[in-house]
Amino acid sequence: MTYVNHIDTVSDVETRWTATAEAVLKGRTIEDVRYLTRDEAHDAGWYSRPLCMFLDNGDMIVAMSDDEGNDAGSLSYLQGVLPVI
Repeated sequence: MTYVNHIDTVSDVETRWTATAEAVLKGRTIEDVRYLTRDEAHDAGWYSRPLCMFLDNGDMIVAMSDDEGNDAGSLSYLQGVLPVI
């Protein structure tokens, strides 16, 4: 029996996640922005309360410290007067 290990290259992973993010986010509109409430942050197991953006389709974007969701995080706004959100 021949075993073939498929290991994604960084480029493969980046291409796949870029396509996924584009399909989910492109054309969406941010309809509301607020910080999570203390209860919402507590329910997520977080000590910090991140900024949350609510999209026109009911989805929300929340800043996390890492891809495992270990705590809230921050956003960087590179084209304006808000250096870190």
